[in-house]
Amino acid sequence: MSTLRARKIFNDSKHQLIVVESADKWQRKSNFGCYSYVRIEPLAIVVLGPDAKIQAFDMSGKQVAIDLLEKSVSKLSELISSSIKR
Repeated sequence: MSTLRARKIFNDSKHQLIVVESADKWQRKSNFGCYSYVRIEPLAIVVLGPDAKIQAFDMSGKQVAIDLLEKSVSKLSELISSSIKR
């Protein structure tokens, strides 16, 4: 099961950083017991600047459209709107 999530990782008077992550979880049962595997992988970083400028970058540094990220990750738009006033 894979889910996308967003969380704030840095906040100061000038900049805020929000990471968009993919969280995967697997469970398996065998004769020897139950096993759980969890993987969290960063997908993008959203930078909120002091002048209310919003930029998003993927993990290779290429700029990503913030609208696409907001459609994919529901909590992202909530984090952005609570952080700055558009």
